[in-house]
Amino acid sequence: MSKENRDSWSKRIRSVYDYTKKRFEGEMKAYIRMYRHEFSNLMPERLLQSDRLDVNVVFPIVKAIIPNLYFQDPKVFVTSLQSKIVKELVDENGQPIINPQTGMSIVEEYDGVESSHKFQGQLNYNIEKSKIKNQIKSAILDAHLGYYGALQCGWGNEQGVASMGDGAPPSFREDISDNLCYGIRLKPWNVIVDMQDFYNPKWIAVRHTVSPLQIKNDKRLKYREQIEGQSTIETFDQEAYWRYMTKEDMKQVEYFTVFVKPSAEYPNGAFYILTDEVKEDFIYEDTWPYTAREFPIKLLYFNPDPYGGFPIPDVRYYAHHQKAKLNLRNAEYEYVQRTMPILGIDLSGIKDPDRVAKQISNGQIPRVVTTTRNPQRVIGGVSYPSLGIDFRRLEDNVDIDISRTMGIPGLVAPSSSQESSVFSLKLGGQTEQVRQSERADIVSDFIQSVVEFWAQLYQEFAKTDNYVLLE
Repeated sequence: MSKENRDSWSKRIRSVYDYTKKRFEGEMKAYIRMYRHEFSNLMPERLLQSDRLDVNVVFPIVKAIIPNLYFQDPKVFVTSLQSKIVKELVDENGQPIINPQTGMSIVEEYDGVESSHKFQGQLNYNIEKSKIKNQIKSAILDAHLGYYGALQCGWGNEQGVASMGDGAPPSFREDISDNLCYGIRLKPWNVIVDMQDFYNPKWIAVRHTVSPLQIKNDKRLKYREQIEGQSTIETFDQEAYWRYMTKEDMKQVEYFTVFVKPSAEYPNGAFYILTDEVKEDFIYEDTWPYTAREFPIKLLYFNPDPYGGFPIPDVRYYAHHQKAKLNLRNAEYEYVQRTMPILGIDLSGIKDPDRVAKQISNGQIPRVVTTTRNPQRVIGGVSYPSLGIDFRRLEDNVDIDISRTMGIPGLVAPSSSQESSVFSLKLGGQTEQVRQSERADIVSDFIQSVVEFWAQLYQEFAKTDNYVLLE
């Protein structure tokens, strides 16, 4: 039964992972290239030259949105609803400890206000120590450029979950500390969500690739002797960073952690770790690993799909405008280069042609030219017509479309047309506050879900006498 269950979950996860990977490698990869200012694959062949003038629309929008959505110095405020906290003592099995003299359970009393202040300070210290600010900013970036951002929350060591007990290999991460919570940004393409109902999933899995030694040295896992490292570092990474390493050096183990929420099918929930290198069983298997019933994987997205599929990336709404902006600006730049004014000289009307040619070509000032005829008939400029007004209007309309889509009018250059400029500012002013308030509210709920989950982890795993946590 265990092998049958393991194979069922392996097929389920592989199916959704392949779908997820394909989606991210297609659409999101193009948006990341835009953000990184890599436009060579977006330009016409005639403009694939080093002297281009690329205007990036995605980058300034991201740099404007993230500071507006994430508080620079978030603080948690904890308020006690009770002036006195009475907590029943329990033994290691969770059973009340009875006073043999009275026959009553033993309780301890704490000052509610003092405990809430201490717990508030601990959570704020945890926020700073875990460096979660940068993790959340990365999740916001992922949610803007892709379908969703993801954070994994947990307690202590990030390898596995705290309920697995001691025995995890030491963590190399600087944002991981014993007896503290963590929130780690996950690469969204490695987060596999139940596509039966993405917005209310029954399960979420995470793909990991690590050195075989990390699995072999984790004493909490089964079948460690079968681990060989059948995967390898990605081909691009090999060629870019690890070209002198051998195949043996680059061996990796691919494995999946799976969180299955309690439901009719799984009354106690489930937590699995599986890898294709062990076919007969899970390498770890247990019930739901937390007293909290929320997923430890927190998803952030801005535009849910009405059909229930992946959320819609913000960038999708103006990606083609980014391409249009590139083409327009480079066409203008190329036109200017090709149509620089040309100076025409009638050498037959000049007494010293060689001297004049050298003087004009080397830029010497002042230029003294001796002519035998009227100088205006001997030297003259040849100019090309300027770009038409329709060209300017098209670029103005592209800017207005981007502003209207994102609700941030200050990100684009002012229009050369007074009518368009007034329209852009008026419409942008009406929508900017609403759009940004909506996004900020989504991010606020996301951060709140992280902190509330942390509070429940403290309730379950914290070992301290400095404060008291309520059920």
